[in-house]
Amino acid sequence: MLNLNKNQTTTFSIGLKETTLTSSNTSTSRKEDKSITQGKAPQTFTASLKLDHQKAGLQASQFMDEVMSHLQALPDHKIEMTIEVRVDVPKGIDEQTARIILENSNSLKVDNPQIY
Repeated sequence: MLNLNKNQTTTFSIGLKETTLTSSNTSTSRKEDKSITQGKAPQTFTASLKLDHQKAGLQASQFMDEVMSHLQALPDHKIEMTIEVRVDVPKGIDEQTARIILENSNSLKVDNPQIY
């Protein structure tokens, strides 16, 4: 579910389908690529999801429930998912916090955690 504020436009691209949603007083418009419904069935889905750091757990959960669950139900699927994070702290990351996040990252088997 994507919520739009009044007069806000959001464009996103997910795999083969590009959708533009525009919120106004009364209408929401959708534009879809016709290749989804004509000819050979698409075989690949790709997506990029920008998360609000304060709501990331909820947003990721919604994405898994509302999108990925449908793809996981398809036969013979192969799914690869990654989460990429970058945090900039202008005043620096103190030694204790750095130790904690590196230890936790290692115990969670995070690939290549770095602090620099």
